[in-house]
Amino acid sequence: MTNLKTIKIFLASSSELKEDRQQFEIFIRRKNSQYVKQGIFLDLVLWEDFLDAMSNTRLQDEYNKAITECDIVISLFKTKVGQYTEEEVMTAWEAFKKNNKPLIYTYFKEATISINQVNIENLQSLKNFKTKLKNLGHFYTGYANIEGLKLKFDNQLTKLLAKRNLQSERYIDSDQLQLHQIEELKNKKFPPTTFSDTNIESSIAQQVDDPSMIIVDPNSKAPLNTITGAISLAEPGMRILILPGIYYETLILNKSLELIGMSKRAKDVKVHGSNKPTLSIQASGCRISNIAFYQSGSESNPAGIVTQGRQDIQNCDFSSSVGSGLIISNAAPLIRNSTIHNSLQFGVIFEAQSHGTIENCDIYENGLANILIREHSNPTVKHNTIHNGYQSGIYVYEGGQGLIEKNEIYNNCHAGLATSEEGSPIVRNNRITNSLYYGGIYVFRRGSGVFENNNLKGNIKGGFQVTEKCKPNIWLANNKE
Repeated sequence: MTNLKTIKIFLASSSELKEDRQQFEIFIRRKNSQYVKQGIFLDLVLWEDFLDAMSNTRLQDEYNKAITECDIVISLFKTKVGQYTEEEVMTAWEAFKKNNKPLIYTYFKEATISINQVNIENLQSLKNFKTKLKNLGHFYTGYANIEGLKLKFDNQLTKLLAKRNLQSERYIDSDQLQLHQIEELKNKKFPPTTFSDTNIESSIAQQVDDPSMIIVDPNSKAPLNTITGAISLAEPGMRILILPGIYYETLILNKSLELIGMSKRAKDVKVHGSNKPTLSIQASGCRISNIAFYQSGSESNPAGIVTQGRQDIQNCDFSSSVGSGLIISNAAPLIRNSTIHNSLQFGVIFEAQSHGTIENCDIYENGLANILIREHSNPTVKHNTIHNGYQSGIYVYEGGQGLIEKNEIYNNCHAGLATSEEGSPIVRNNRITNSLYYGGIYVFRRGSGVFENNNLKGNIKGGFQVTEKCKPNIWLANNKE
């Protein structure tokens, strides 16, 4: 046991969630039987009914000390929040800002309450606490039952341990990193030249004389303090310029508009949605650039979905903690220079006979395949880095096709590229390496394709892994294994 790397997890729950806490404790014990073999021990630190105990016994100092000594803090809530919760969250947050730990995960159980059982004071405390978390930039998660909670945390834990960076106190996961960036944004004064080569002040001045342009400023008066307000005012063909800030809303584009973040960095203009897709494009001819779209909530929604026509999406960031990063359904967008990452499900999905092009993008660390092509979709995927996915880098099936060309595909847990069920891509001039569980290219269950001029060196089970029945259905030429 002395050689084990110990990860301390502080689990806090109010008395009404005692059963969930106990089931979660059993879940951690079972995970330990798996992780001990990998040299990792999950040390679960419990505080029985801690919120009520805090209120009655004033053991705040001991509690704060326990928090700062842990690597991860998990808090579970249902219908009430204890008196000292704000102080407890701030203790963890201040420790995180100073030491990059503990990582903070907050879960709210969805509850159906009889009208006769409603406690207005408890519900108000819950609402106030969620507002506090929102202002901190901390993105809490809902769950319906204990199985949902275990699934959500298991996914996060798998990502953390796969990175192996918990051994370093400098580690910050993607959600926690957002907290740092939000804090910086709150205190940062953006210089006039941050928006490309254009002066922000001159752009605002130009807007006065240009009826085709609208400026969104989070510090202005409604409706121009929200992107949704600007969209409602805009006529088709207009441009909406968005000043740096954090916007908590879900956007529906049902007319041809331009949404332009006024910064070179997408993450300076953040749109955070929950329970509906953060960005839903339902009209052709839209242009989106320099904006980050994040999704959380209790449903499996994507950060972005495109359901019609041709779009231009560039220099954007997509991530969903509950669903996929970006879904292309019966559309043909051009997606360039963007980042799609750390989503619970797929990174990018092309479905329903979609086409379009995705190029020069960084697509990584998504819970399922980094790119999924299905339902007779036929996109062009070129010049991307596609890596560190928790299943395959690219998966083509259900009649999916696609031109997969000149990509760097590496460090994916399953295959670099897999195809099955009448999937038939053209794959050429890619470097596919370090696939962990299957070959660099894996063809199985009625899969087919053309594979030429690919560098497939350095995969655990070889360059190609093709089942016997699929061998007549593939074309191979000039690949390096």
